[in-house]
Amino acid sequence: MNHKMEYGTAYHKALEHFYSTGDRTESINIALEHYANPQIIVPDSDWRTAGHLATCLTQYFDNYAEVDGLVVERHKGEPLLEMKFAYPFYTNGTIDVLLCGTIDFIGTFFGQSVLCDHKSTAITSVDRYLDTYRMSTQLMAYTMVLRKLFPDRNYQAVINGIFLSRTGKNKFQRSAILDFSEDRMEKFEKHLTNTVVSFADQLKEGLATDTIPFLPNYNCCETKFGMCRFTRICNAGEHSEAVIDNDYYTKLYDPLKFQT
Repeated sequence: MNHKMEYGTAYHKALEHFYSTGDRTESINIALEHYANPQIIVPDSDWRTAGHLATCLTQYFDNYAEVDGLVVERHKGEPLLEMKFAYPFYTNGTIDVLLCGTIDFIGTFFGQSVLCDHKSTAITSVDRYLDTYRMSTQLMAYTMVLRKLFPDRNYQAVINGIFLSRTGKNKFQRSAILDFSEDRMEKFEKHLTNTVVSFADQLKEGLATDTIPFLPNYNCCETKFGMCRFTRICNAGEHSEAVIDNDYYTKLYDPLKFQT
């Protein structure tokens, strides 16, 4: 379990509880309990300790204690936090394609209906970092789904930025409302549709001939945490299925049942 990713997961769990109940102490305890998992090894040279996590959360709550502007929406009394969805997007008669995801927060930001995505990062260029999300395919996909489900709400997107510092001088800044225009969303949906149709049709043809193609994504071979752990499969070429059978455990992919 990569400690950098698990730090972010712990932070998400704390924010979910905080915006649901307002209980700061219990929110911090939930984060620390997650981060205490013995499988999470924080190197001695790394500053992302449990103490840093507790301090950063305390600073976040202090920063937004009085005036937040971010108000969670509730349905039948339950807050719309960490909302999983599976939206039927395309079918070619053989293959059904669902867009799946988890929206951190659905509510309002100073009265505007928004989906909010929590991002923790050690990047120091705050404004530049937030500006990159103006072209975020993740946020455009989430916004597209929400607008299709609730066309009268005109949902926009907001990034809730948590900027971590090794010295403890953490910063908190939210992006401006990311107003994805109708023209932008129309072009994005067209691009997404073309991609999905091409992929699904290749699979359909493969099913018909019993030669399902293996389609590697070469843009993802090298990640910020090292090489992708499935690189051996891509390198195996025509023997990729044998590598999967011999070297990997497989299970049914169900994105709505991921363990957190």
